[in-house]
Amino acid sequence: MRIEFTEDVLDLLRMNVASAAITTSLRQGLFWDLVDNEWDTSDVAKAYSIPVERSRAYLMLLLEMGLLEEDGGVFKPSQRAATCILNAYGRDSWGVLAVEAEKYYPTMTDLNSRISQRVSVLNAQPGIKGYVEELQDSKEYAKKFTIMLAEMHAPMARELGHHLKLDGVQTILDVGGGSGIMSWGIIEQHSQVTSTVIDLPNVCEVGREYATSMGWTSIAYHPLDIFNDDLPREQDLILMSDIGGFSRDLFAKFRDSLKEGGRIVHCSNFDGFGYWLSHGAERPGLLRRMGDLIFAMMDLDHETPSVDDVVTALEQAALAPVVSTVLPSGLVVIEAFKQAG
Repeated sequence: MRIEFTEDVLDLLRMNVASAAITTSLRQGLFWDLVDNEWDTSDVAKAYSIPVERSRAYLMLLLEMGLLEEDGGVFKPSQRAATCILNAYGRDSWGVLAVEAEKYYPTMTDLNSRISQRVSVLNAQPGIKGYVEELQDSKEYAKKFTIMLAEMHAPMARELGHHLKLDGVQTILDVGGGSGIMSWGIIEQHSQVTSTVIDLPNVCEVGREYATSMGWTSIAYHPLDIFNDDLPREQDLILMSDIGGFSRDLFAKFRDSLKEGGRIVHCSNFDGFGYWLSHGAERPGLLRRMGDLIFAMMDLDHETPSVDDVVTALEQAALAPVVSTVLPSGLVVIEAFKQAG
């Protein structure tokens, strides 16, 4: 999105209202409840303990955004809501996404005063935890978060599985692999492969349960701290999908866990940057720039990595050749090989 007119600026000044309305509807599960029930304004007000006057204004905003339809006073999700929300991810997954988005509301609402403070968003908000801390502390949160990522990453997993050439590959170490969805995407196309997901203990427990429910038998789960624990050796492929925290030293540690001729596969959409590359555009997009600001507010030392940053770190870790490919969805796949000798 680019601002072109004064009206665009005026609209954006109140855009946080639309964001808050969508976030609230997702946390409530409104769209799913409206599928199951014939609710008018009063019914919605009663179901969520909202004053009727506010309920009407709230529903009319969602209707104006194209997410609801009204027929005889009864509200239902629109076809657009079905396509973009109901058919995209599950109710719990949208709830997690909404909760995570809300964590940054106070800081972004009061950005004028907070932007000059040399303190992270989370440190400035007592009781607010980052998602990693939440994953460590709560299995319930880990379950919802892990399944949410599985739903989001399923198309990416299939695309990656079709793209990779894995002749001779038998074993994968899936770093931060969560549910194992990316490994599944690969194994679905390359049945000779088995994978071990390494992640936080709660995530691995959830991953095992998820794999059982999906009938996956070629994926194992192992709690492990990649920075401090020894890694399994003689791996054919080490997979890093949509995770941060890379460095030359970490890539060197991964290199030492590979067989000769093995490879590291790093894949990410780089917060939308890959999409623009795949569509012949150069600008990184509003999503990436919003992400940059959020991360900068969380951590003054944070730098959003680029494709070149990852390639350089892999080369510094003595991995070569390093080959990057942008897939049609915008997924950027970077492969780096461990040479013999």
